[in-house]
Amino acid sequence: MAISFNVEPYYDDFESVASGNTLSPKEQYQRILFRPGKAIQARELTQLQTSLQHQISSAGDNIFKDGTVVVPGAVHLHNKIDYIKLDSVNSYCDTVAELVGTEFTDGTNVARVVHATLASGSDPITIFVKYISGTTFADNATITDGANKSAEVKASAATGFGSIVSIEDGIYYIKKHFVTVKASTIILSKYTTNVSFDIGLLVTESLVSSGTDASLNDNATGTPNESAPGAHRYSITAVLSSQAVNATSGNFVLIARLEDGYITKNAATADYNHLADELARRTFDESGNYYVNPFKALVKDYTKITTAGSFITGTEYKISTAGTTNFTLIGASANTVGLVFTATGAGSGTGTAVDQTKLTLGVEPSKAYVRGYEIETLNTTNVDIDKARTSELATDKVT
Repeated sequence: MAISFNVEPYYDDFESVASGNTLSPKEQYQRILFRPGKAIQARELTQLQTSLQHQISSAGDNIFKDGTVVVPGAVHLHNKIDYIKLDSVNSYCDTVAELVGTEFTDGTNVARVVHATLASGSDPITIFVKYISGTTFADNATITDGANKSAEVKASAATGFGSIVSIEDGIYYIKKHFVTVKASTIILSKYTTNVSFDIGLLVTESLVSSGTDASLNDNATGTPNESAPGAHRYSITAVLSSQAVNATSGNFVLIARLEDGYITKNAATADYNHLADELARRTFDESGNYYVNPFKALVKDYTKITTAGSFITGTEYKISTAGTTNFTLIGASANTVGLVFTATGAGSGTGTAVDQTKLTLGVEPSKAYVRGYEIETLNTTNVDIDKARTSELATDKVT
């Protein structure tokens, strides 16, 4: 929920219509003009900032869509990165900060630590690495940085692949403000790959006082007001986070999507607002619709499984697994894997089959401009379509 500033002690009524007026200060005033000999209201000082922010955001809204990147903070997705489980580390590398960036070697192989997590629950200390030379560290190996840092690899099942994502410093246009995002790394799945997640920024609004941040106290050393509390601060923070694909969250800014290990969305460039509409209009006027590279398509077998209980009467299926289903009761001549039959009922049990009336069209990634707007697919898109089930023979036929 957005924070309201038209409350005690701020009283910022910038968007409120006062009694007897028909317009709010936002609609009728452009500047606040202070006068000698007249007291300055706290409301006026706060509203001065609000008025200036409104001017900035009016231009910002014309150029940028909410949530878009302004100064790119590059996103690095590592769907398959090596992990190493550690049994112990010495005192020179017993924090995440001391582990990250370290180059460990076992005397033959060399790996640089990209990210690390300390022991949690049943999970041991785990480091995520990129091998610079050689292959994987062996179980029970001793690894060092050649100086002070050393660690012991777990005795068994110590290595494998996980999934992490990181973001670099950047600036995003969020809630009509230009918000700084600091570099960070999060784990998508510690010990598995080919995951599906929406990756983005979790946005939080807050009011901060000197009780929370002591640096807000007056720093005018040697004055009577030294260390006295003063104004509060309004803060928007955006931190790298993840959620289930297509989950709904009003405070989540989507910047990338990972589905079964494949990147299907990546907001690497600014998403322009009305400016994009104008550029698209001009592009379409001069060039029409066109593709940059052809969208090549490959016809493939339809492979989605249907479980007994969901078969559609009159539809043709091929048995995948018999399970506990008696397919002879719903149109099949036998309970044989690979047998094609036309369903006479929904069926029951655990058997599965594949619909034979469909096929899949795999459209390879490419880019096109439609009515001037860029349309780009990052991975193969599978489109399921119905097979042609009728035919016609035409001989010496004029149409």
